[in-house]
Amino acid sequence: MPQTAHFYSWPHTLTDWAVIQAMERAGCPECLRDLPALQAALVSLLGAAVRLKTVFDRQGDIESILATATETACENAGGSAYVTLCKASAAATRQSLASHARAYYEHRADQQLNDLGPDDGHSDAERREIATWLRALIEEAKSDETHTRALQQQLAAMRRQLAPAVHAARRRAARAYWAKFAENWIDDTIFADSPWPSVESRLARIDSAWWWRRFLPALQSPFRRGQPTEYFLHQQMPQLRSVASQPSQKKVLAGVVDDWRETMGADHFGLLSPVHHSTLEPRARDKARDVAEWFDRLVPAYTSNGQVRLAAADALRRHLAEIDPQPFDPTGVSSSSFWEHSDN
Repeated sequence: MPQTAHFYSWPHTLTDWAVIQAMERAGCPECLRDLPALQAALVSLLGAAVRLKTVFDRQGDIESILATATETACENAGGSAYVTLCKASAAATRQSLASHARAYYEHRADQQLNDLGPDDGHSDAERREIATWLRALIEEAKSDETHTRALQQQLAAMRRQLAPAVHAARRRAARAYWAKFAENWIDDTIFADSPWPSVESRLARIDSAWWWRRFLPALQSPFRRGQPTEYFLHQQMPQLRSVASQPSQKKVLAGVVDDWRETMGADHFGLLSPVHHSTLEPRARDKARDVAEWFDRLVPAYTSNGQVRLAAADALRRHLAEIDPQPFDPTGVSSSSFWEHSDN
């Protein structure tokens, strides 16, 4: 498949495809009719907003949820012994950092005195005393570090023993989180917290009928038929193919894909059901080709020239700001967002 410079991630390309599908169903908003460059920029900026809300925000959420599930499972399964060891390890780490910092700064101070030469007012006896004191600080720091590492090794060994309980807890937490979005990846409130000057907020004010009655329902449709986090399977496929091609690998590619889906894919990306990569990949390639053709049909070189995309995005923002019935936030709160500054 020929790839343009603009193609650099499957989540990027496939969310753009979903927004294009929604635009084609809803039609172009009246305020952008006969403005193809602004239509292309609208799809790019809305695609960035959708990616942030449906994929990347939720990835951030799941990392925190899995970390909490891990620690809770360890505390429940390990009991007071685990809690005590955790506290001891944390205290030892703080002590080790403090002693290393003290030794470093005292050593730097001593170096500065030495740089002054023999006329700094310190006798040889004082210098020997300072050197002895510094050696003691360094030995103390080394001792603290050794103690910390011993406790960390004990903690790691205990966590390995608790691994089955941790794995089960993480899987339950991940499934509970991702199941919330299984049937409803995009709802009517997806852009509720968008900044006042964002493209999506301005469009909702400029053409509310188009936004609420036509575009958002059309955008929800492709996300009901599939899982946005499948996009990450496509992103991962080159590495999975490399794993499957290793001489020591006993599983074929389908088995390697399923192993990844059952672990990283399920927990971190919400791929809770088996996936058929051999079916999904050709479809994804077709969608990527359609996306590039759609953009370049509206604006030649749009997918390959970053300056063209930036100019179109800037023109779209200026145009919407000029026709926005409420261009300024009445609350006076200034805000910004990831997609306001994106050239996607």
